[in-house]
Order: sequence, then structure tokens, then C-alpha cells
Amino acid sequence: MAMKLMSWNVDGRTDKTKLRGQLSRIENENIDILALQEVKPKTVVDFTEKLVEIGLEHVKAAPVIQRKDSVLIACRWSLEPVDVIEAPWRESVLSMIIHSPYGEIEIHAIHAPNGSKNRRQKIDTFNGIYKALSEKSKRHRILCGDFNSPQEEYSNGHVLTFDKKNEEFDGIEGRDCERRVICGLANYDLADTYRELHRYGKAQHSHFNKNKDTRGRFDHVFSSRSLNLQKCDYLHSLRKGNNNKCLHRYEKGDLSDHSPIYAIYEPEAS
Repeated sequence: MAMKLMSWNVDGRTDKTKLRGQLSRIENENIDILALQEVKPKTVVDFTEKLVEIGLEHVKAAPVIQRKDSVLIACRWSLEPVDVIEAPWRESVLSMIIHSPYGEIEIHAIHAPNGSKNRRQKIDTFNGIYKALSEKSKRHRILCGDFNSPQEEYSNGHVLTFDKKNEEFDGIEGRDCERRVICGLANYDLADTYRELHRYGKAQHSHFNKNKDTRGRFDHVFSSRSLNLQKCDYLHSLRKGNNNKCLHRYEKGDLSDHSPIYAIYEPEAS
């Protein structure tokens, strides 16, 4: 039996029309596990009510303390909070144990700070992720969300992160902090699911800048091999809503400036 995960930065939308559009497209995807980023406090109730209605009965959002928005996890199966990752902004990280038919799944939803304005917080968030997850686990594990990294990927497999800027900003503490997560967690059974399937020959982007013609693949899923990955890709049409003129550019009317990423697994029942 397949299990479907989706992760989406919903861009802090509070407009009722666009919010309904996002919820409608989420409903159509028949998801088992959902992770959202940039959820505004005033929309948590809207998301929760709709998600419960479509079968994602267990919903948890991180409380907003320092940022203007937070991350949210919704699931068909019961959730148990677990405090695993230390991060400077608690609303940037949400960790849960999912009690699924396939055994316990440890899921971590992330919204890494943007380094152009919050580099210290970004460095500390990445260091916290790596410290917590750089070990093997007996549970299935999923790490997903908006990481604001890497800077670029090349067809030869080279991944360019923002670590050079981090090192200039904060010396040894910033050196390789992003690379250790984006590339290094594969050593601990948390590989980049998209690149596991598609390798690096296929260029891909998930974030489309509203003010500049720039883009990057910032939205990721990393997961244990025990989950038996089958598919992983980006759903650009969900971001565009009814505005499908150009899938690879941000345009006025889009439901978000991020495309969601999904992964389908076929784990064995426990």
C-alpha cells in the first residue's frame, strides 16, 4: 500500500480566495502526510478544519513566538510531539512521531531562515538539524520543508551551497553548515529523495522569486531507505492555480512562490 507525503511553503497567504485555492489543491492530492511552511496564525484554524475534513485528522502547528508564521504537520495517523532539533526560532522546526501502519515514522518539518537577512539564525538552524539527525535511527525518518538552500546544482553532481558566505559571516561555525545537511545526512540514511531518483542530469527549481527573475531548488524531502521510495517530484501546477501561463516563473495570481514537493513510498506494514 502506498503512502504519500507532500511538503509546501504556502507563502503566508491570508487572502480567502487563495487560501481556498491552496486547500482545494491539497484535497485533490490524496495525501497521507502533509508538511506546510509559512502558515500564518490567523489561518491555522482554516487549514485545520479543512485538513480534518479531508481525512488528515491529526494536525499540529508550531506556536508563533518570534517569526510571523510557522510550520504545520497534518497526518491520517496519530501524532506524538518530540523535541529533537534545537533551533533559534522554535516556529521554524516541528518534530513529530507518526504512529503509522508501517511503524513509527519520525518526521521533521523545517523552514530555514533566509540567510540574506538572518544569517546567524540560518547557521544555527542548520547546525541544530545536523547535530540532531547525524546518527542512524531504528525508526523510519523524514526531513522535509523549505531549506533556502542550495544556491545552485550542476549536472556533474556538484552542489553549491551558501556556505562560503556563512563562513565569511561567522567563521568556523558557518563553514559547511548547509552542506552537512543537504549532502551529508545521506551518510545517516537521510538522502535527498528527489536526487536519489532523478540524479543531477535534470535541472529543477521550486522557489520563484517574486521581485527578481531568479529561482532555486529550496524545497526538499530527505527520507530513510526503509520507507521504500517510489516517486518524488514537484507539483508546479499546484503553485500556479488557474494561472498556467508559465510554470517556471512567478506571476501575479499564483497561489505561492513555492511549488510543493511530493514523495510516494511503499513501506512494508509493521
